[in-house]
Amino acid sequence: MSSGNGSELTFNAYLDHHLEFLTVGKGFWAVNIDSLIVSFALGLILALFLYIQARNVNIYKPTKFQVVVEMFIDWVNGTAKSFINADVKFFAPLAGVTFLWIFAMNLVDLIPVDWIPRLVALISGDPNIHFRPLPTADANITFGINIGLFLIIIIAGFKSKGLGYYKNFTNHPLPGVFMIPVNLFLEVLGFFAEFLSLSLRLFGNMFAGEIIFILIASMYGIGILFGIFALPLSFVWALLHVLVITLQAYIFMMLSIVYISKAWNKNDDH
Repeated sequence: MSSGNGSELTFNAYLDHHLEFLTVGKGFWAVNIDSLIVSFALGLILALFLYIQARNVNIYKPTKFQVVVEMFIDWVNGTAKSFINADVKFFAPLAGVTFLWIFAMNLVDLIPVDWIPRLVALISGDPNIHFRPLPTADANITFGINIGLFLIIIIAGFKSKGLGYYKNFTNHPLPGVFMIPVNLFLEVLGFFAEFLSLSLRLFGNMFAGEIIFILIASMYGIGILFGIFALPLSFVWALLHVLVITLQAYIFMMLSIVYISKAWNKNDDH
């Protein structure tokens, strides 16, 4: 297994090399630059792509791609309307962009694991530089996305119900005034559990997929026999992983809509 400068890496060193982030700072204040670069770059590309598509809409002779985009928009709008009792002109685009952005970040995992780190090493001139290109395998990214989402959920709750939004946390699951402290504890705990589960689900699945790709790639350096099996294994896992990355983006979008509907809907009993 090559480190990029011609030297051979042991299996553990190869694994560590691919699991190290390009980091600035130390401890709590450490920032994973590689995750930020890739996630923001994909976000900008996605925004530019959507802008160009919106500017080139042809209502008289739509292209096949435009039809696919319109079907996606209708699907997201319909899904949001089925959960949220309101005009979804803000929530549906939020859900749709969330799906596309997370899908785009997940899609990076299908790029062979050595390609991007070697390109970065070539550009930087440092053959030992660490660069981990899969943003959703970084818990900081998944937690960061969820912080923004849950701030929107809280704002939506107060915008829909005013100060009555606090009843979402005090009136359930136990009835009675004396149960308010217990309800508050349970509901706040559940609220943060939703936040953690949504963050960790995406991170855990993508981290596991990344590890498998790295393990398969490491087989090329073990020997010819293992290298022969590595190529078909990579292909099979990539096909399966397409379903995984799509499903994870879909689950994230759906749960986002569900959590927003719980905060927004005024007739929600919970």
